[in-house]
Amino acid sequence: MFSCSLAPLVLMVSGGSDSVALAMLARELWCFDGRRCAILHVNHMLRGKQADADESFVRELGERLQIPVYVKRIDVMAITEQTPNGNIEQVGREQRYAAAFELLKKLTSSDVGLDGGLDVGLDGGLEGGLKGCLEGCQDGGQERCQDGGLEGNLEANLDGDKDVNFNVNPGDNLERTLRNDLGGNYNGNLSHTIGDSRKAPFYSDGRIVTAHTLNDRAETFLMRVIVGGGTGSLSSTPYCNANVIRPLLDCSREQLRGYLLSCNQGWREDLTNADTRRSRAFVRHEVIPLLKNRNPAFLMTLKSTMDVLAVDDAELDAQADALFLKYAKEDLPEKLALDLDIWKSNIGEALLRRVVYRACKLIMPAAARPTFAHITKIVKHANNARFATDIPGDVTVRSICGKLVFRKKTAEEKPKHDPRKKHSPRKYNEDAKNSNTSKT
Repeated sequence: MFSCSLAPLVLMVSGGSDSVALAMLARELWCFDGRRCAILHVNHMLRGKQADADESFVRELGERLQIPVYVKRIDVMAITEQTPNGNIEQVGREQRYAAAFELLKKLTSSDVGLDGGLDVGLDGGLEGGLKGCLEGCQDGGQERCQDGGLEGNLEANLDGDKDVNFNVNPGDNLERTLRNDLGGNYNGNLSHTIGDSRKAPFYSDGRIVTAHTLNDRAETFLMRVIVGGGTGSLSSTPYCNANVIRPLLDCSREQLRGYLLSCNQGWREDLTNADTRRSRAFVRHEVIPLLKNRNPAFLMTLKSTMDVLAVDDAELDAQADALFLKYAKEDLPEKLALDLDIWKSNIGEALLRRVVYRACKLIMPAAARPTFAHITKIVKHANNARFATDIPGDVTVRSICGKLVFRKKTAEEKPKHDPRKKHSPRKYNEDAKNSNTSKT
């Protein structure tokens, strides 16, 4: 999962028992000096004081574990209201992963947070950066504040201007930026990004680590059974997905809480997780207990089933990859095409769906997902010479001259969204402000 022992790890920590156990285990097993790991906490600003208390809890946890903490505050409700057909849980998930990849890019492109605890808040600003740097100095980072470094520059440049507004862009190296920019003529707005292209190769395979457990995997499986899906979705949450890894998938929530109790470590409880109007909470509190009553070993039994499905799914994926390489005729940033001869090759619907899925994912924005209904529609009707449809991410799919063309819409073709027009996000109700989007 980890590819390289020196690759940085971004630990996604909400404050719940699963993610707290992840942070504890990371410190014990992977982060021997506390510098390979960084904790990311996303405050969705949905639960008021409770969300702020979660943030404070995670900051204190990171300080005690000596793992740098990065906090990203995102007004998920506001973004959802500005998103056509917005789904608050989906928007929250997309924003979390966007923040995680932003931080991973920061860690893999510079030495921030890895060699002295420099902790530049993802929202920018001097306060978060200084806090992280000064905390980092406590474990040896102070040696880097010499030769006219951070301390000298601050004394020289801030004494005469207490109201300076520092806007440190994501990806900036705070110490280097302060040293280079504040040491010379400073115009009051620090927005310089270091263009150092010399990446350390052993950081290039950094990982985003989530705290998904066996319970989460079982819940996801049952949720997909309820709404329908293919074998790929029923194989459930993968252990690895590109840079995202889930090392706790074989551990139950009960096991992790037992571990925390043995360490005398507490966690935060989100009371909205008990709201069974939400699909995951319904499955967790009503469906799984019934299944456990019939079979106490239900989680392990289901794990075996999902593992079998995952092996079969991987085999089909390998075949689909080879077919895609054979029949993909154009692969451009804005357009991709499949030769319609693949529909005449008698490969079977199972592989055809997977080839189409690959084409969709390659052309669609990273946060967008083709549904089973979209894939089925394309597979069924692509041979129709007049076939055309739209899929998520402002992508159009059309049969043209023996090819199935996937093309990103131009700005003029995209539907216009009036931000002044209010609408109710899907799955939003009176308790939405208390809904939990912490599980990735």
